[in-house]
Amino acid sequence: EITVSLLKRFRTYLIADLGNSDRTVANHYILIRTLFNKAIKDGIVDQQYYPFGKEGISISLGESTKIGLTEEEIRKLENHQYEVGSAKWHTINVWLVSFYFAGVRISDVVKLRWNEVSDGRLYYTMDKNKKKVSLKIPEKAQRIFDMYEDQKRFELDLIFPDLKTADFS
Repeated sequence: EITVSLLKRFRTYLIADLGNSDRTVANHYILIRTLFNKAIKDGIVDQQYYPFGKEGISISLGESTKIGLTEEEIRKLENHQYEVGSAKWHTINVWLVSFYFAGVRISDVVKLRWNEVSDGRLYYTMDKNKKKVSLKIPEKAQRIFDMYEDQKRFELDLIFPDLKTADFS
């Protein structure tokens, strides 16, 4: 029942009736496509009914506008006094470390381990592409690392505590 025609009408409904953006429509299409692919793989629906691709709906994400924070906004984040050890305190520290390292992915920052810090450098492997990276540790990032050093028990410990009990497998 999910056809190109239905998906086009769905797009019109999302935009005209709900006021959604093109990106939101694309997100819906991505979800439907994912479910469709799973249904094909599981033998629930035949490939001939696939409404995406060359002959059907193409998903365009377009360009997003990225707006960086101002220096003043960064200073506010750096200077705000959160309760030490609170979730907000940890969260802002993780975000600032990502920022100080010029955008290291948050998913990589939360998995940083003490054995990846050596001689003023950070040596880690990016999760996304498995690329090995060596970066000089900025002074401000080192200050944040120093705030967590008293929690370090082993070299393989995570620097940030939020995922200490997570099962990475």
